[in-house]
Amino acid sequence: MTAPGLLDPLPLGRPNRPNWGLPNRIVFGAHVTNFGRHNAFSPRHLAYYGARAAGGAGLIVTEALTVHPLDWPYEHVPFGHREAIVPSPRELVAVLRESALRE
Repeated sequence: MTAPGLLDPLPLGRPNRPNWGLPNRIVFGAHVTNFGRHNAFSPRHLAYYGARAAGGAGLIVTEALTVHPLDWPYEHVPFGHREAIVPSPRELVAVLRESALRE
């Protein structure tokens, strides 16, 4: 038996969800971009992560979101603790799904 390749799908989850997983084993790791505006994901974020999805990344880990008002590690960090953030990650998910389909 040979080891799975980098481009082979990676099944995840429970056996009762057999069609759930990653399309490949390429991981785009989290790092600070400082692309945020008004402490939410910006259009530049959407384009940046969308390009990685279109390029074939099977898993994209975005940069940090804060979870408490006192947590502010850098100037443009998306504020995950504010209600105003809600549309921003939804837009990101839509872009990533659309971009992955163009692969």
